[in-house]
Amino acid sequence: MEIKITNQNPSKSVLVENALKWKLFNEKIIAIILFQLLLGIVLVIVGVSGTQILFHNTNILPSFGIAFVLLAGMYFYQNQRYKKIFFEKTRKYAEYLKAQDAEIHITITNEMVTYEDSLLSQKIQWRLFTHYKLYHNYLFLIINEKNLSSIVIDKTMLNESEFSTLFKFLNQRLIEKK
Repeated sequence: MEIKITNQNPSKSVLVENALKWKLFNEKIIAIILFQLLLGIVLVIVGVSGTQILFHNTNILPSFGIAFVLLAGMYFYQNQRYKKIFFEKTRKYAEYLKAQDAEIHITITNEMVTYEDSLLSQKIQWRLFTHYKLYHNYLFLIINEKNLSSIVIDKTMLNESEFSTLFKFLNQRLIEKK
């Protein structure tokens, strides 16, 4: 199997793909922050109301609750800082691609995925990919979720036969994450 994908207008697609990448990989983080915030609020309410649920002395619960709320706030602030940095780098990269009139080439074979643009050339063996996800008409071949490392393929750049072949291959090779 060999599938070649050429993106002739990568400056636009890089912005869209990275926005989706940020959203996809941050769903879990935002859920954790919200859980921590809600837990903190519940602890403050239970502690202030004096309700004895599990503890005989509920005086310490508001302190834990405030700590959870403050930690959630710090995590949210840090996440927003990372988001700003991520999108600033993405914007600069897109501007560079546009100025260079660059193309992105992705070649998928049974052995590896090759990614090439005017700055980077990578050959990635399949064993480095942990899973894949189909998200908003984009196929994410994920290497590492923590640092947003993945190869993103716009489904519309493949014909039906290529996508079907690739999808069957991925189902045999990688785990699909829902």
